[in-house]
Amino acid sequence: PYLNAVPGAEAVTLLLDRLRTQVNADGIAIVRRAGLRPRLFSAADGIRPEPPDAGSVRGDFVGRALLIHNDEARVADMTVARWPAGVLSLIAVPLLQNGEFYATMEVVYQRGARSTDWEIALIQVAAARAATLLPLESYAESGAVA
Repeated sequence: PYLNAVPGAEAVTLLLDRLRTQVNADGIAIVRRAGLRPRLFSAADGIRPEPPDAGSVRGDFVGRALLIHNDEARVADMTVARWPAGVLSLIAVPLLQNGEFYATMEVVYQRGARSTDWEIALIQVAAARAATLLPLESYAESGAVA
């Protein structure tokens, strides 16, 4: 409930920071993939990706969750964000608004530990919550990195 009183981009950052701590992730980001220009939101702490180029935003796993463990090359190939070298594991979850896909939350690890079912469920819940904190209309007005 506390996040309801915080402005959009700041609320998303707080949510990502809390989630990163709870699932012991090395980095978490949300990338808006729809539209002309991708937008990036990331946790304030941990590793952070570079903003994606408009031409590099992929759409081939739109709307599906994706789990990759212990495969740096596959993570680099499948990620929407541009994470630094050394990321071994990726959990990507779609963000939906009014039943429409518009962004991806990515949780990454530099170590090869597998995530528990509880952690994956928490990431999915956080993705659903992030979708309500940062409505599609607010992307143009948010403090997101372009």
